[in-house]
Amino acid sequence: MSLQRPEGAVGSLLTPGGGTFLDELVDLVGGSNIYGDRSAPYPSISKESLVRLRPDVIVEVRSGE
Repeated sequence: MSLQRPEGAVGSLLTPGGGTFLDELVDLVGGSNIYGDRSAPYPSISKESLVRLRPDVIVEVRSGE
């Protein structure tokens, strides 16, 4: 899950860590948060880390304008 990524940018990625509302929401719908083992609530991750973990689905959360 990517949070608040600036449009057109892939260098700055945030994702929900374990125990956050979004981590629990993913679990509730039967998914698995690949960063659920992180203790930081919303860690910054690299695109290389994301590719290496090979997620089945990427959900992008953006605020409305």
